[in-house]
Amino acid sequence: TSESTNAKEIDTVEITPFNVVIDKDVIGAYKDHYTFESTPDVMIEYENGVIAGIDSNSVYGLIKSVNVTSSYDGDIIETTGSESSDSYVVPFVIPCEITSYLYKQAADLVISKDNNDIERKFWKDDFSVDSSSQYTGHDETSKGFYTWDTANSKLVWQVTSITWNQANIYNPITAGQYGISSVSFKCTVPNESSEQRIGLIAAKRGNVYVGAIIRRQTNGTNKFYIYMGNWEAHEVGGIVLGFDFFDGATYTITVETTPTGINGKVYREGVYVNGYTTLYTKFTYFTPPTPDEFVIGFGSQTGFAKNITCEIYDLSFKPTISYADDFSTDTTERYQ
Repeated sequence: TSESTNAKEIDTVEITPFNVVIDKDVIGAYKDHYTFESTPDVMIEYENGVIAGIDSNSVYGLIKSVNVTSSYDGDIIETTGSESSDSYVVPFVIPCEITSYLYKQAADLVISKDNNDIERKFWKDDFSVDSSSQYTGHDETSKGFYTWDTANSKLVWQVTSITWNQANIYNPITAGQYGISSVSFKCTVPNESSEQRIGLIAAKRGNVYVGAIIRRQTNGTNKFYIYMGNWEAHEVGGIVLGFDFFDGATYTITVETTPTGINGKVYREGVYVNGYTTLYTKFTYFTPPTPDEFVIGFGSQTGFAKNITCEIYDLSFKPTISYADDFSTDTTERYQ
């Protein structure tokens, strides 16, 4: 904050150049509401403060004395405490690199190394910066179907007609790691006259992709299934979903890769809808993907996308293999 800023004495704190505006509203005796006009992405409470949000160039929140309690609802943080000489609540903003792991120009956070020297990388892309250089297209035309709308933190995917896999893009950052990949998106210009198969890419072997999609048939039936190439990798004929993919909602598809199979799930507006697991022992048409073939990306199964526009809001990956060190041996070489 600026040197003259005191959260108890003014109604609004405007912190530049980080574009963070904090409004203070005195609700009653010893109770205040702080509203962060920059939409928070993260809310974490500690005894001495609250992290309200992390945006493209700063971390912001409140620092408080231990005799002040806090709670939050949406973008409002409520503090309550006695107005003593030792009581304080002060907003803060800390500048940070735009290449942090949440804003991923480089998109890598190496936590540590395990006994096999394998890096565990958490990764997220919310398209608030131009990350196009981090992706590889199926061919030289693939990226032409995508527009990085950084002003609105979204990736716009527009397809009129495509050849096999033409509109697929991917990032190999997940290679070698078992974990959970995720994509959130919705179709803003739907096309009901053509079959659409759209979703998350989790692995790639040459021209063969592995992933999980929502398949909308021309009769209005919507299914969720895991696929490899042109093969539907399932034992149950896919899962029929009780909604229309073109209802304007945001859908999230997750794929968890494990040593024994692939677990796929679909959510509507953050609420779990359905999912299932395909075991590698059930792969009959293709040899299952190996960890070195893991990628994360977006696109269609083969060529099933036509006259459609979708908005992708984030792609993310988190490893599921944990790390521990009890320091019973010399592990110095693991750390950077």
